[in-house]
Amino acid sequence: MPEPATLLFGNSPSVSALLLDADRYARTHHPILILGEPGVGKTVIAQLIHVRSGRKGPFVKQAASWIPPQLEVAHLAGHAKGAFTGAYEARAGLIETAHQGTFFLDELGLASGTVQQLLLQLLEDRTIRRMGEVRDRPVDVRFLAATNADLGELVSAGSFRADLQQRFGYLTLRVPRLADRRDEILPLASFFIEREARELELPAAPQPTASVRQCLMAAPWAGNIRELEAVCRYAVLHATPDGPIDLCDLPSDFVASLNATAHNGHAASHQAQARAALARTNGNVTQAARLLGCSRQRLYRLLGTVASLVALAGVPSLRPHVTVRTSHRTPSVAAVRSSTRLGRIA
Repeated sequence: MPEPATLLFGNSPSVSALLLDADRYARTHHPILILGEPGVGKTVIAQLIHVRSGRKGPFVKQAASWIPPQLEVAHLAGHAKGAFTGAYEARAGLIETAHQGTFFLDELGLASGTVQQLLLQLLEDRTIRRMGEVRDRPVDVRFLAATNADLGELVSAGSFRADLQQRFGYLTLRVPRLADRRDEILPLASFFIEREARELELPAAPQPTASVRQCLMAAPWAGNIRELEAVCRYAVLHATPDGPIDLCDLPSDFVASLNATAHNGHAASHQAQARAALARTNGNVTQAARLLGCSRQRLYRLLGTVASLVALAGVPSLRPHVTVRTSHRTPSVAAVRSSTRLGRIA
């Protein structure tokens, strides 16, 4: 298996600490829980731990949501011949096939009660029992799991076993969001672009223009590394032969999300200015509008309703001499333009 750390770039403190802990934990045989949002690279970290553990067996991955209902034990622990209709021969389960290697269960928070019971036996006794058998089989398996759920909340809700959560102790790794690792965005993009170009057998990998690089650095990356990989794949496929990757080569939905992010950022800035002005004037809309250099109507359009004005100002009511008129239709905040002088809203 190739070294999966090649997918992790940058020297941010969070990533450096993550890789250091991964190296430390790789030397143990204890179970490890990997936490993080979808698409941040939890599987890559699991592969990294497997490679650096020195275990000779395979790396076997399974997502909890993909385990067939009613066949959890047969799928994970295996089954004897005739254990159920269609079981014409005995078969080992995924955990047994990972003997002397690593079994990685993704989406742990979605594991059923049956799967949780099976995992608890694996972690406590290092044994499994095939469906239809009466004896336990010893297995030498390193167990890793990943989730984006809060297991503590699931335990409180009664959908996850507290004793299984406790089996992980404090050996947890949290993979940071790509938005918190921005020094890695461009190296990762280069990696994905070059890999896609090799798969397409292009003579050379197209290079992103300065505008594209700026877009990549500014994107919110809600889908994390998985989204970046998809954007790079699309860009390589749509780039002009022998030309660079330009803005027109990026997915239209991705570009639209960038525009929405920029628009929301401007709106939030304007709202923050209005909020501060209302607080300084103790909720007096007329004085706040005068302070900002805009009309009261424009201030209403920016913040919406009278209730929001009151809540944002943090005062029990608006000044009594102010007459407030509301509308069922709230105009777009795009109509509000910023002025550089004294942070005024024009």
